[in-house]
Amino acid sequence: MDLVEIVAERTGTSQGRAKIYVEMAKQRALAHTNRTVYITAMDFCVADLACAMYFREGMVGESSHSEGGITSTFQSSTYEDILSTLNNLRLIRAGGIVHEKKPEGNQ
Repeated sequence: MDLVEIVAERTGTSQGRAKIYVEMAKQRALAHTNRTVYITAMDFCVADLACAMYFREGMVGESSHSEGGITSTFQSSTYEDILSTLNNLRLIRAGGIVHEKKPEGNQ
């Protein structure tokens, strides 16, 4: 199963919509780790992040939501909690330059 299928299954959305969330989550993970090349070690975090982004859609900026007697409260740092699992994959920036070893085929 690839990431799009996993996100579509977990959220109950279409594959096309899941693909959009996976791509957004990948970009956020790459920015967090200072990388330009996606590595498969990020898959678990990216799937979680894509699902979190889907479930928070339309509720940007809300800390809680109440409708029909049902109240939902959101953590303000949901994305940061998920991205913190990628901290061991972060690349250091030295002198304003990120030193990333790229695979042979991408040079």
